[in-house]
Amino acid sequence: MFYISDKSISSLAEYRVARTTLLDLIYRVEAFVGSHPELSRLIIKAKDEFSALAGKLHTDGDDYNNRIKSFLNWFLFDWKISSSSQKTPFEVFMKEAKLDSETKQYCVNLVNHQYSLFLMDKKFKSGVRLKNLYNKKKLLLADLDGFEGIESGDWIETRIFTVNGCNLLGNYMIIHPALAYKTLHKRIKKSALPVDAWQELILKLHNCHAKWRSYKKIDVSFIYKF
Repeated sequence: MFYISDKSISSLAEYRVARTTLLDLIYRVEAFVGSHPELSRLIIKAKDEFSALAGKLHTDGDDYNNRIKSFLNWFLFDWKISSSSQKTPFEVFMKEAKLDSETKQYCVNLVNHQYSLFLMDKKFKSGVRLKNLYNKKKLLLADLDGFEGIESGDWIETRIFTVNGCNLLGNYMIIHPALAYKTLHKRIKKSALPVDAWQELILKLHNCHAKWRSYKKIDVSFIYKF
């Protein structure tokens, strides 16, 4: 899927190049992790920690592909390999891989991406406007492949990266059920959260979403409880 910023839609070629650059770099990082003697071992530990926070990853679940991508993003960009180093696997890649100056800059931009809950603020003919519910900033994204099934007012967990000035939606989206929005809104308004606590909340909501997908006959209010 391609999603872009508020630049002219006449320059779609730029965004496809940016998207390809992002995907190529992510694939390169994943290959690095797979061949790294320490990281390839630690990913199993990280998966257990993610499951404890966000719910178990069931390979036969109908949302498995979406959730495993969420985990891999969390592992690369958020999970610390040890309490002493406080480095993420992505930062290990930046340090140990042989990168040219241009790729290093891409990496810096990726580290500084937005991981959050986003509100589908408005849909346009050729794009959408998302609102980051943490910092209240709004982002314009051109809709190249379609936010099918997503309506204005929907709450979405995802990551937004910036490459060559283009805002690119990450490779997964967790769309929370509409019946939970009132509860979510109250929880967010209750108090201002530091970044770490906000990310913990996102993972808790991820867990709620996984339970909701598995037990759709149970009232949402019994699942999304805080």
